[in-house]
Amino acid sequence: GYLRISWQDDNTLKMELTAGTQTRLFHFGPQQASASEPSWQGYSTAQWEAAITGRGEPRKGDLRVVTTGLRAGYSRKNGIPYSANTNLTEYYHLMNAPNGDRWLTVISEIRDPQYLSETWVVSSHFKKVSDTSRWNPEPCSAR
Repeated sequence: GYLRISWQDDNTLKMELTAGTQTRLFHFGPQQASASEPSWQGYSTAQWEAAITGRGEPRKGDLRVVTTGLRAGYSRKNGIPYSANTNLTEYYHLMNAPNGDRWLTVISEIRDPQYLSETWVVSSHFKKVSDTSRWNPEPCSAR
């Protein structure tokens, strides 16, 4: 699938995904109260993690997002279940390939004391494309 990232306001990054027509909000700054009821997207707090660079080099780093308050469900249509106690930590890393392509790598660490005996790590890779004609969100389906 595809994703689109934009700023919703000064402290909230919005990420839209074509898969399941998801919209996730990443909240920066002091932690706000999360929704009282669990939701499919949960509540995500975000912070920049700066990388050490040499003198005169531009600042670099990754985005770290921690999501809690998820509604229990399945990781994929045919995937493992996860509970409402799941903690999702994601690292967003932007890099340039030797051929000039820009890639966003998302490393997801899923911790669930109910269904997982150890941390489940998944990586996803997204290539930056300028052509928005491919943007065609599709709702989730049970099959």
